Amino acid sequence: MNRDAVFLRFDELLAESTHTPKVLLTGIGGIGKSRLLAELKARAGKEHASNRSGERPNSGGRCRHHGSADLAGSTDIAQAIEPFVAAAPRLRWESAHPTYQIQDFIIGDLLDDIAPRGRAVPDCVPRDVPKLFADLRRIPAELLPTLPSSSTEDPPAFAHRLSDITERAYQENQHRFGSLFRSLGVPENPLATLLSGWSTLEARPFRLVHADVHRKNMIIQNGIAVVFLD
Repeated sequence: MNRDAVFLRFDELLAESTHTPKVLLTGIGGIGKSRLLAELKARAGKEHASNRSGERPNSGGRCRHHGSADLAGSTDIAQAIEPFVAAAPRLRWESAHPTYQIQDFIIGDLLDDIAPRGRAVPDCVPRDVPKLFADLRRIPAELLPTLPSSSTEDPPAFAHRLSDITERAYQENQHRFGSLFRSLGVPENPLATLLSGWSTLEARPFRLVHADVHRKNMIIQNGIAVVFLD
């Protein structure tokens, strides 16, 4: 994508807010990536953005849109994991108004494309997934965003928060999919057994985890390493 095309698409990105578009910053057209980032920064409004230096081989950039609250949380997490987790895109630039980020665009193959469900994954996947969680565990709690309340450190209370979200989604979709739920044998109160087990959870320190590791969130680089998204 050349410079003019980047600027045109960037203007379009600033006006969008309902999905996660991507921009590959290549340096085509006689302008390097660092200068291109600087020009995009000026285009969006210098007072609203902060630039983060550093390079990663084989990377360009992707532009992500967030709601204001989501952007703040994801920014804090991106900053916290950078010294500890190499297998994730780096945050290059963030803006609060409008709300978006530019992260590394990782060159590679989406795992879902080269090894969809039912096909064996490359050897690097079962090696790198545990390493991701081990790296996340090393991040000191004081570097992470502040928890909303002390009850979040309580496993039963945290579990109830998650099941409450599931229950709310289930009830809100009853009018649309109730007949489908019944035909699939989903009980009237599908979480009842689960809820009764929350009280058996033991207290333990909480850690940052990636709760959405799947084939569409993994990029395989050169067939030998995984980079994790989102």
